Amino acid sequence: MVITELYYYRKKRILRLSTNTKIILLMTVILIVVGMLLLLSLEWDSAFKGLSWEHKVLAAWFASVNYRTAGFNTVDLSTLTGSDMFFSTFFMMIGGAPGGTAGGMKVTVVALAFIGVWYTIRGDTHAHIFRRSISEYQISKAYAIIFIASIYVVASTILLSELERTPFLPTLFEACSAFGTVGLSTGNGGVLSFSALFSNWGKINIIILMFMGRIGVFAFTVIIIGKAVQSRIKYPEAKVIL
Repeated sequence: MVITELYYYRKKRILRLSTNTKIILLMTVILIVVGMLLLLSLEWDSAFKGLSWEHKVLAAWFASVNYRTAGFNTVDLSTLTGSDMFFSTFFMMIGGAPGGTAGGMKVTVVALAFIGVWYTIRGDTHAHIFRRSISEYQISKAYAIIFIASIYVVASTILLSELERTPFLPTLFEACSAFGTVGLSTGNGGVLSFSALFSNWGKINIIILMFMGRIGVFAFTVIIIGKAVQSRIKYPEAKVIL
């Protein structure tokens, strides 16, 4: 959708880009740059050891892009530091943009969550970006997606780690990679992925995570618990101390 809109904008068939496209483009640039800087700072003398500084920058940029969907790697992921492996799971959880082939929570969800947090800290109930208001429902939905996705992934990681007796961090990396349909793996020490060591039940868990991330957290949850019935009753508002 974004590529189509950019094409029509370049051809002057539309006068301005939508807020959705602007958010996706902004978040894509931010995530790539932040991921690249994190990789450079954490892996300069580790996974990137022996490379020239130009190749280190290129490898960090390539990895930062691929963390969120593509599944290619130019360095051995088993050599990543624990810090980088942990931070990389955030990028895989975020995934790509809605409407594409990427999985994960989607960049728009994270953007709306950040917008909601920023205006909540400021004490402003009127959240907006690019001179367009963002509804409270959309921000609440973004919070819900992040919360539910985190529960799914953490629960799956704990289950896999206990069932398969595998280290927690590589297992978390594998689970987030599956949820984001990224395709990256720390490997099994040979030519196979880390999940190749799992039992059939463990592999089914990974497959479910892949479907969940690709279909969408909300859609997947609705399939399981069913759609909520709209209530016609409205109760008095309560004040809760936070």
